Parts: sequence; C-alpha cells; structure tokens
Amino acid sequence: MEENSVEQELQKERDTYQETDVFAWANNLVQYKDELKIEIFFISKNYVLYKTAMAEGLKKQLEPIFIDEILDYILEGAENGLIVRGFEDAEAETGVLQRTQVFKVEKLRETLGWLRTQEREIVLFKEDEHDINHMKGLLARVTHPEMEKPFYLAKVLPKSQVMKGKQGWMLRADKFLPFDAEAALRLPTDPQMLILEQDVYVFSQGKLKTLFGYDAK
Repeated sequence: MEENSVEQELQKERDTYQETDVFAWANNLVQYKDELKIEIFFISKNYVLYKTAMAEGLKKQLEPIFIDEILDYILEGAENGLIVRGFEDAEAETGVLQRTQVFKVEKLRETLGWLRTQEREIVLFKEDEHDINHMKGLLARVTHPEMEKPFYLAKVLPKSQVMKGKQGWMLRADKFLPFDAEAALRLPTDPQMLILEQDVYVFSQGKLKTLFGYDAK
C-alpha cells in the first residue's frame, strides 16, 4: 500500500473511532463464554501470521486459557473500582486498566491487516518449515454466531515455554522416556492484550512493548 493510501486509511480510522465499553463487553460475554470459537495464529518475529491446526480435544482448553482470567480481571475489577485510562497518559498502576487504539500501534495494525485483508494467504504453521523458535507471539480470534464482531487476544510467546524435541524427557509411570514430539508449548494464561474493535486494552505494559514494540509514554 502506498504511503498516501496508508495515511488516508489511518486518518479514516481516527475520524471514525468510537470508544468501547470493556465492562459492558465482559458482562455480555459471560453468556457465550462456553460456546466461543477460538482460532489461534502464531505471530512471527517479522509479524507474519501462521494458522495452527489443533486436535479436537485441545479446543476445550482454549476457553480457560484465553477467556477466564481476562473476564475475572474485568468483572472483579468493576466491583472494586477498576478504571480505564489512556495508555499514553500515565504508567501502569493498580486499579487502572490501560487503553490505546489499534491505529496507534503500527505492528499490531500490520498483524490484524493480515487477517482482515489477506487471510487466504495465511499458511499453516509447520515446525520443519517455520520453526517455533521464530514465533514471537500468539493471536487468538474469538467469534460467536450471536456476536456481531470478533474480538482478539494477543500474548507474548516466552521462549521458556517452548521445548524442542531433543531438549527434554517425558515422565510416564515413574519412568523417564525420550520426548517424542517435534516441539511442546505451554500457553501463558495471564491477561495481556485485548483488542475490541479499534481499542486495545493493555493488561501488561511490558508485554505490549515486547510483542508490538509500542511504548508511547
């Protein structure tokens, strides 16, 4: 996309921006949370997206990992006086949920652009071709037939949570065995980034900087 076209698109997003209400969103989501469709994409160090294929049994683990803690944080926070404040206005502090806009975070904008305009070009992640150690983060797209728009959750993929095939052993029936998979991954459960329409709710200031390089203080 040419520079002028990019700037025009950004200006359009600024002009049409409408603030979201994360507390109303969380209250509404409770009724759907056990029926959500969650699709996982890897984000590479170059901000290229890759699809992931999952066994059916794993899909039941996604809702607790991606949804439960973020809902608990928001709903319990609402009862205890949690407020939303602009990310650029101040540093993170207890009792404050920070928010910025997608159009301000260039690398996040690029990443979401893959889904919104080039989804057919996104290829399936294959360890022998793409290497899990070259993946920087995860993007979850969450949908439900009765929800008008999807929302997204982004997380940093810590290298400490990735184990390649030759690096580990398995313990089974009190006996250590060779690890027989190409790689293993433990997904972080902590809330990090929630993208609602044009808003980014930042639960971890450091994770936003690590994943998308944004820290406009």
